[in-house]
Amino acid sequence: MPSPVTPHHGRETPPRGHGLQVAAVTAALTMAFPLVAACGSGQDAGTFRPGGGLAGSAAPPVARPSFTAPTGLKIVFDPVPSDPRQAAVAAAFENAQRAYFAALRSGKPDPSMRTYVIAEAARMFDEGLADSRAEHETVTGAMRHFNTRVIVGRRTGAAVEVCVDRTQMLRKDTRTGRTWRYAKNRRYFLMSAGLRRNAEGAYQMTRYSTWFPPDPMSRKCKP
Repeated sequence: MPSPVTPHHGRETPPRGHGLQVAAVTAALTMAFPLVAACGSGQDAGTFRPGGGLAGSAAPPVARPSFTAPTGLKIVFDPVPSDPRQAAVAAAFENAQRAYFAALRSGKPDPSMRTYVIAEAARMFDEGLADSRAEHETVTGAMRHFNTRVIVGRRTGAAVEVCVDRTQMLRKDTRTGRTWRYAKNRRYFLMSAGLRRNAEGAYQMTRYSTWFPPDPMSRKCKP
């Protein structure tokens, strides 16, 4: 994503939605991303599980660049759901995250990243990459995404909620090779991302928010 996810790993993006108390993920994401609520009166929400997707039909997404995790960094995601609508949203979210970290590791953004990241999310990704370059910082190790949930709007909006665990991720000085761990209250967090389906039928990340400890929203993600 972004400290990925934020994606700024150098200068963390301040948590948003502090103190938000919402039991249902549908309500939480609808509040966090009005875009989804505006896309139709109904939404489909579910947890990513093999064979456990929600019923629905949609045209297969158009072919787009697919990113892999950069060398030196392992990025783990939940299995992609079998439902075609959820799968399209999940793939777009995952590629956005991988594209960010590929750019972070290489030191320069890949133009293809814009295939998956636009609007506010693109600006935040750019800021994160600029901060990392200025601070001569990258990352190594591993990060894990888990407890993934998705909302697919009836029209063009979608949202992803996911827990991120970076207890095994290290920050690294590109000049000296020195590594160090994230602060304890930055090793796991909750991320919510809003996506929108474009005219070609492809989902793109438009915005995202993160909740770190001690915000109550982050408790569900504690390893």
